[in-house]
Amino acid sequence: MRHFKLLFALLLFVGVASAQTLDCTQIKKEGTKAQYQYALGECHYHNGEFQQAIDSYDKAIGENPPLSDEQKIKVFINEGNSYLKLHRNKEAVLMYVVAAKTSPNPALAYFNICAVMYNVGDTARAKDFCKTAIKYDPGKADAYFILGSVLLADSPIDNGKLQVTPGTREALEKYIELTPDGPHATDVKAMLEYIK
Repeated sequence: MRHFKLLFALLLFVGVASAQTLDCTQIKKEGTKAQYQYALGECHYHNGEFQQAIDSYDKAIGENPPLSDEQKIKVFINEGNSYLKLHRNKEAVLMYVVAAKTSPNPALAYFNICAVMYNVGDTARAKDFCKTAIKYDPGKADAYFILGSVLLADSPIDNGKLQVTPGTREALEKYIELTPDGPHATDVKAMLEYIK
């Protein structure tokens, strides 16, 4: 169990964004089978080995005794992220739906669905899922960015004049309020200037 705890602590410390590759073969088969597969999935996910992460996560979910509820939610989100990295959007959305139904705070899962829908051009569903994410977490700045972007893109032009869809300005202003220096702040300010 000591090796599992050490590796798990290392995973938490370095985070998925770290460039350092972990040696997943060093995970010892200690603890429950579910915990072992979970640790293996986290290691593969960290390393960008997304299919192996999916395989390990699937095994972890199917084992008894089961993972904690918190670990299950993380598995569903990370498995969805893994599918997304493999350009398997449908499977990613399915995992995010499972995460949303499992989580006491489903904002992240709903936001992830919103982002996928936006990226595949399904603006109607992106709008709905962004609104749902915001309902669960009104501080989810990126949901306001996507919502405002979709609403602006859906704004009709009548007699050569843009008819801004209601809610567009509010969503974009809320993004700036929450993250005035956020990664999309320049774009949002330009959009606000455009709809002035």
